[in-house]
Amino acid sequence: AITNLTKWYAAFGVSGSGWGQGWNLVGIRLPITPWDPQSQHLKFLNVPSSFLSTSNEAVYKIFDDASCPLVGKTCNPQNFPSLNESRLCPNGRCQFAFYGGESGYHRALLGLQIFNAFMFFWLANFVLALGQVTLAGAFASYYWALRKPDDMPAFPLFSAFGRALRYHTGSLAFGALILAIVQIIRVLLEYLDQRLK
Repeated sequence: AITNLTKWYAAFGVSGSGWGQGWNLVGIRLPITPWDPQSQHLKFLNVPSSFLSTSNEAVYKIFDDASCPLVGKTCNPQNFPSLNESRLCPNGRCQFAFYGGESGYHRALLGLQIFNAFMFFWLANFVLALGQVTLAGAFASYYWALRKPDDMPAFPLFSAFGRALRYHTGSLAFGALILAIVQIIRVLLEYLDQRLK
């Protein structure tokens, strides 16, 4: 059975410590396993991103070709013809200017979107690092076992996951934080490069 597993590993390009990988069958599935938490993470962060992107209001302002003292003032297109502003600016029009708003929430919207992108990078890097440390711990439990099948834990992947959560969560979070800071700076610089071209 071990030789068949070795042939199967070799057929899929898996190399390493030889026949001993057969004792860690779940390890071959682990590179696929982080896709599930990452897809859940994408769904979780897509909700606030969608909310932030669509939470703006249509802002209407007064436009006029002639010299009107009210040009640029916010207006309401439903009742603009009956208001005093239309009498002060007879050629004035209440037209759509932009999506946004003038409240404190709308002024902070860009910062909230940058924070949401930062949290996306941080959590994605954390999940990726947790998967890599778990896989490394699972294969290390085979490598450091003196008597290979007997000294290995019953479920090496789950025990490595538990060790990673118990002993390495802080290191993983800090490393993910450093990567997220670098990535958000990179995204902001790429955005500025696109805007300044």
